[in-house]
Amino acid sequence: MSAPDPGLQAQRTSLSWTRTAFAVLANGAVLMLHDISHHQTGYGLEATGVAVIIAMLVYLVGVRRQRTLAQHPLPVRVTPAFEVHVVTAAVLILIVVSVLSLRL
Repeated sequence: MSAPDPGLQAQRTSLSWTRTAFAVLANGAVLMLHDISHHQTGYGLEATGVAVIIAMLVYLVGVRRQRTLAQHPLPVRVTPAFEVHVVTAAVLILIVVSVLSLRL
């Protein structure tokens, strides 16, 4: 059995962060389409702006993680504790903003 490719971990990490960023963007698109289909200019557009900012944050964290995991040898500390906490808080804020924009 051959040794695993050391580049696969960084590639999988990049793909998962990119998928997360696209999911956040899709949330923003749904909120924007909801406002457009109901002919209103409510909080959906603001929620879309929040989603775009969070998606950019998620993507940048993913790029940073990919660069960290692509280093040879790996750094001593590879866990992204701070970044994951920031993204988690941002997604929770997006959930609250999304719910509020759909209710109003």
